[in-house]
Amino acid sequence: MTNNNTCSCSCNCNTGEGNSKCVTNLAENKVYACGGASNVGMISLELAKTLHLENHYKMGCASGVAAGEFEVENIIQQEGNQDLVIDGCPISCLQKIFEQKGIEGFKHIIVTEFGIHKEATFDFDPVIIKQLIDKILH
Repeated sequence: MTNNNTCSCSCNCNTGEGNSKCVTNLAENKVYACGGASNVGMISLELAKTLHLENHYKMGCASGVAAGEFEVENIIQQEGNQDLVIDGCPISCLQKIFEQKGIEGFKHIIVTEFGIHKEATFDFDPVIIKQLIDKILH
């Protein structure tokens, strides 16, 4: 039996664990999130997770992209149909990672640009996630 280490999420899983260890869904495009140590970092992560669970996007591994472990097949199939990169604040670490890796054509949002202030806490009102999803998808 051959294990090509390719997850059903189209990432290149060099873990040897194969498809059974990758969370996936049937969405065509991926979402990647900042996981920074602040409220907006946690919001970006929860937003990506919710977009995945609601089958709007398939969650990708931003850390794996940064480490060079996963290849990103960023193909824009039509206008508005592309991978989503969510940064928590204007430093835009995740956007910089993608650009340094030569990945282009992704949609980029910054949580603080939606009027949410960055704070030194992991806490946030869960209603923010629904509000952001409504703004992103409509």
